[in-house]
Amino acid sequence: LYGLEGIRHITLALSAKGFAYDPRGSRGPCVLFAKNDGPREYEDAEDVA
Repeated sequence: LYGLEGIRHITLALSAKGFAYDPRGSRGPCVLFAKNDGPREYEDAEDVA
């Protein structure tokens, strides 16, 4: 839909506004970008399954 150059442009634009890729909320084709608002708790893989 956007191509690699389009994805790069979107990622750089989000980064310029303080967002970063967040793997915790990303699943398959859905990618989450979040602002770094300090330390976060992570779930163990066993808790998610």
